[in-house]
Amino acid sequence: MAFLLHHIEKLVLGCFLLGVLGGFGWLLSDLKTAREEVAKIEGRDPTAVRRKAVETIPSTVFDALEALQSPGLKWGQEGEQGAGLFIPMRLIRCANPECGNILPFNQKACPFCGQDQGPLQDELPKVAIVDRDQDGMSDEFEYQYDFLDPKVAGDAERDHDGDYFTNLEEFEAKTDPSDKTSHPPLARKLRLMGIKKQPFPISFTQLLTNDSQDKSKWDIAVTYIENNQRQTPRLRLGESALGYKLISVTSKSRKIYNPETLREETNDVSELVLQKKDEDPVTLVRGEKAPVKATFLLFAFLRDQYEPRRTQRVVAQAELGFELTGASGEKEEYVVKEVNDQLQLVIVARKDVAEGQQAVEVTIPRFDRGRDFKRRKADVAEGPGEDGPPPGGGPPRRR
Repeated sequence: MAFLLHHIEKLVLGCFLLGVLGGFGWLLSDLKTAREEVAKIEGRDPTAVRRKAVETIPSTVFDALEALQSPGLKWGQEGEQGAGLFIPMRLIRCANPECGNILPFNQKACPFCGQDQGPLQDELPKVAIVDRDQDGMSDEFEYQYDFLDPKVAGDAERDHDGDYFTNLEEFEAKTDPSDKTSHPPLARKLRLMGIKKQPFPISFTQLLTNDSQDKSKWDIAVTYIENNQRQTPRLRLGESALGYKLISVTSKSRKIYNPETLREETNDVSELVLQKKDEDPVTLVRGEKAPVKATFLLFAFLRDQYEPRRTQRVVAQAELGFELTGASGEKEEYVVKEVNDQLQLVIVARKDVAEGQQAVEVTIPRFDRGRDFKRRKADVAEGPGEDGPPPGGGPPRRR
């Protein structure tokens, strides 16, 4: 009795296993009986072995090139940008609910069922750019160059190729930061320091007809500065002042309302035309401000944001355009498109753009020393990432 009490759990387990085996046996016997009954109903011998003929493989030759050109494999779409090693392709599901295949977001029609996908959804959110060091340059871009490190933010403000543009500026402009001749337009390094307009040197002050209809007998009073002396001669047609020849004069008047006297008064607005050799004629109106002869722009050409002494001053005449020279000696020609005195705004455009290329226009901001120049900062590297040792080599640091 003591033996049974000591091994009671083994006896119970053995009985359970015997019950399970018996149950399996009963199921197999019942299954056999069922199969025999089904065979009798179908009118066949239950002891015969059922065999199925093997289907023959078609003898057609497999064409790998034809398979690669299948519409279902054509995923590359014109205009698709952003997809890469670190940025996934934007995808949509086919508009046909019975198809439901995954397609590129700009697929016009499903290559599987032919369903039109409707207009492109430009409002889809942009895929976030992976930038672990938060320096403005994507990790994918930094991995392309040995001198950039996706874990060091300080390399964004460097100018590796010495073309006056930082690595970040070249990333934003999609130029090569390792090539001195590949850079954004040089005008982006210009800052406006001042605008100076040079008025026409001669003023038309008075016209005396001397009671004559013959213009050659009219006296024309002008004013100008010569040898630091104010000159106020009376000239006649055909004579010259400061190299400008008086070629025509017209007597004109205009009635204006004088709010002080509450009366209309006659105002002399006679016109005088002068011309210098090899220059266009200039029309002066008596009593009005002399026209602008030339507009001069003073620029600061920022060649190094950390060294103000390397800044070059550029004086340009708006009417003639100007030229900038890059770090490798290449030259870029610009023309002035707009000058706004009140806003101190200047817009320039590349003059030497090849035919067929889009014109490049640059708005020149005002010079701001605190914004345009920076102090050098020591590069601060983050801790080692999951993919290897810290920048500069060496074993991974302990956390």
